[in-house]
Amino acid sequence: MERILDFFNVFFISLDGFVHNEIVHHQLGKVIDRIREAGKTLRLLTNNPCYSRESMYAKLQELGFEVTLEEIITPGQVLKLFLKFQRLDKIYFLGNQELRRELLDASVEVTQHEPQAVVVGFDEAISLREIKEAAVFTIKGVPLIATNPDYQFNTYWGVVPSTGIIVNVLEKMTSTRAVCLGKPNPFFFFAALGELPLKKLRCVVIGDNPQTDIVGAHWMRMPAVLVAQHFEYFPAAGDPRNPDLWVQDFEELQEKQVTELMHPDRSFPVLPDGIKVATCGIVLDCKQRVLLALKKGSKDWGLPAGTMEIGETLTGCLQRELREEAEISIDPQSIICRGVFTDPEELVFPKELGKPFQFVVVVYECRALNDKPRPDGEEIRETRFFALDELPSNLFPTHREWIQKLLVANTR
Repeated sequence: MERILDFFNVFFISLDGFVHNEIVHHQLGKVIDRIREAGKTLRLLTNNPCYSRESMYAKLQELGFEVTLEEIITPGQVLKLFLKFQRLDKIYFLGNQELRRELLDASVEVTQHEPQAVVVGFDEAISLREIKEAAVFTIKGVPLIATNPDYQFNTYWGVVPSTGIIVNVLEKMTSTRAVCLGKPNPFFFFAALGELPLKKLRCVVIGDNPQTDIVGAHWMRMPAVLVAQHFEYFPAAGDPRNPDLWVQDFEELQEKQVTELMHPDRSFPVLPDGIKVATCGIVLDCKQRVLLALKKGSKDWGLPAGTMEIGETLTGCLQRELREEAEISIDPQSIICRGVFTDPEELVFPKELGKPFQFVVVVYECRALNDKPRPDGEEIRETRFFALDELPSNLFPTHREWIQKLLVANTR
């Protein structure tokens, strides 16, 4: 049996919860030494935007960690790379002076005049005036970019706030979804991999935060190890916050075998912000044709659907969505529930500020009282009735499956 530390050749280790934990950081030093002595690739990851690579390196040296500068990956590095890829070199900036200097050294202009992006890091001196100015630019359509999603970090002095608090305020003020570049964003891991040959790598993520380290690992389809003295597994086996292995410290990890880590049922890779209920209508006209809608920005047709609002019934939601999206009225007496669908592999979609939500979808069959649908012109660009044996090839696969289930049910 091969041990975990011997089997993998690339180790992503999170620093944020371990550096300030006196119980485990001495053990971590031994693990790092073992990995480096074996000639394996090590990447030490931090989501804390207040550290540059150089300042984190100095801190680790002070604590006795034998690492190299190249092994450390910080939000500042990832941010600079992202801005370069997106060709953004003129930004409005909220953050500390160290990150500001990093950006200026990378020829990024920090300005209040027509910025190409609003970049949010963290600094205790960020003012309400700066938040207001950032919101004004964002409302005008300037992209909102955050160094990391974390609300807090643990330090020797206790819990301290972080970027997520400022970002959350700006998202609520502007109804805009920020691009958060820190873990669990895959871009952070790809930046950490750099020029390594991806096809030959066996990677593992070792961290202490289920929300960032473990979700990030699963998003990258990498096995995830949680090192924490206390942890309670989330109820659903497919919850992406559940690690593939939980150990209480690094000494325990050194004895673990690969067979204890690998699980055949990979968890769902993305962590939804919550669960919502939606209705979906298989709306048939007098010729037994089904109503489909084509949303703006989409290439695929789909059944009309919508999220249930506060104070609304499921059937009321269905009727409202059909009126709003297609100007179609239905016979209330014809409404029949054809199924309730909950598979997160198929039903996680962006909603509200672009955040992903897991949906519970109740599918109804019903009869249209008119056969001349009209798109609303805002969310929907085209609506049309299709014969059941002439459905478009670019029909959303899950909706095609639901229609097929209806046909089978009606032939029984």
